[in-house]
Amino acid sequence: MTAQADTALKPFPGNRFILFIIQYLSRHLIVDCAPLHIELCNIAHALLQAPAWLAIDIARHFAKTTFMSRMFPLHSALDYPYSKIQLVGSGGGPNSVVAENIKWIREELESNVVLANDYKYEKGKAWGSEHIDIVRPNKTICSIYARGKGSDIRGQRGMIILDDVQNQEDVESEAILATDEKWLLSDTIPVLSHDDPLVFIGSGLSPLSLLSKCKSSGLFKVFEFPALVDAKGQPSVTGESVWPEKHPTEFLQKLRRAMGDDLFNANFMCHPLVSGNPVFRREWFASYDPTSAHFEAVKGRGLHIITAVDGAYSLKKSSDYTAIVTIGVTREPEPTFYVLNVFRDRTTLPSAAEWLYSIASQYNSNLVFIESDKVNPPEKNDPLVMEFERVMTQHGRRFVLDWEHPRQDKVARAFEIQGLVQNRRVFFNQADQEQLALMNEMEMFTGDQKFHDDMVDALVHAITKGLGMMPDTSDGKPIIVRSTKGAQRADAGVQRW
Repeated sequence: MTAQADTALKPFPGNRFILFIIQYLSRHLIVDCAPLHIELCNIAHALLQAPAWLAIDIARHFAKTTFMSRMFPLHSALDYPYSKIQLVGSGGGPNSVVAENIKWIREELESNVVLANDYKYEKGKAWGSEHIDIVRPNKTICSIYARGKGSDIRGQRGMIILDDVQNQEDVESEAILATDEKWLLSDTIPVLSHDDPLVFIGSGLSPLSLLSKCKSSGLFKVFEFPALVDAKGQPSVTGESVWPEKHPTEFLQKLRRAMGDDLFNANFMCHPLVSGNPVFRREWFASYDPTSAHFEAVKGRGLHIITAVDGAYSLKKSSDYTAIVTIGVTREPEPTFYVLNVFRDRTTLPSAAEWLYSIASQYNSNLVFIESDKVNPPEKNDPLVMEFERVMTQHGRRFVLDWEHPRQDKVARAFEIQGLVQNRRVFFNQADQEQLALMNEMEMFTGDQKFHDDMVDALVHAITKGLGMMPDTSDGKPIIVRSTKGAQRADAGVQRW
């Protein structure tokens, strides 16, 4: 696909979607189409022949909504027996962008005389701004809905088109990312039928965006349409525009200089990157299945269990989180590390201590590590240390406890475990939502990022303490090197839980 290719929208043999556009909707093609639009039409036509889930990352302002959220659902409703088509955008309501798409379809049905004469459809009972019913000549009905993200589309049959369900502000907000991810990836995707077509089209915007997550999930067929390509059709910021009639190369290059490479790559090149210099990259994250025979064998050989906490004691929405991470460390000269549990919530000091005790008890932790607020804490003078000591006394069970105020900043500490992650010696359960949140936080971690880093800090402490474990002694109990009182033996021993 090059900028010099023939840009006319021509009928392809058997592509009913292109024929439909040429015959009924050509007045909307004010500017000559680009090869990418022909390819979009071919993708859409193939989808109608064989339902699939598609993730389409395309440069902003390259007519994706016109083709895929207006023309395509209109064609699908009239030429194919869908009973329901759901158009989903970033927000709902009569004034939303997705409602504008319904309005476009409705007005086309009302004003296009040739279309009405050929298809002989009628208005149904619903003919509003967010829901229209199209009655076909055989009296079957296709209902088209405009919905905002977060809507309940679980278990619905028919076609679903997600179009720009996130914006730049959304992908820069941890809270919105978590809510959106839960809605689509946890609550919706698992219960949708693969027999019905699903199209997710938009611009990637961020490595943590929903579109980026869907592209990397393995559940979607992935298509990318960057704004600039080289002579071989490969993405290149120094290449030529793929739609010069609408966006000349010179204009795109000026836009790139004005936006900066990071934003331009995310919005126009299908290549969102983390701003700055991230310490961890997603492709480094190794995965494990906690129910697999392999992991059962790992547990059978014994793991040192370490629980580390980065505490914050306020329930205010603006406050940091308390993060508690538990890992298992294999008993090898070059150990591997398995993330077993991740907890993150805003807590009071007493509830943080109770959560820490509960998690340490569940996993029979060999060591509990607390990041201390005190630079040079005297014995048991740190608030969480004191509270955790009280909780252990109350419940009648004690854990080997270590605490220390960090001597390095967060970035320097994180770089100490970077090689382990890069060499895929740190394993994550990627089916666990809290561990996915940890990986998101790791991927965005640069030291000056807008996102929280509480879970990253707790993981770094846990792994660092795991590296500090000395070889097992003759009694089978690991020696743990403590930062405040020298070496102690772990009363819980090597765990085979």
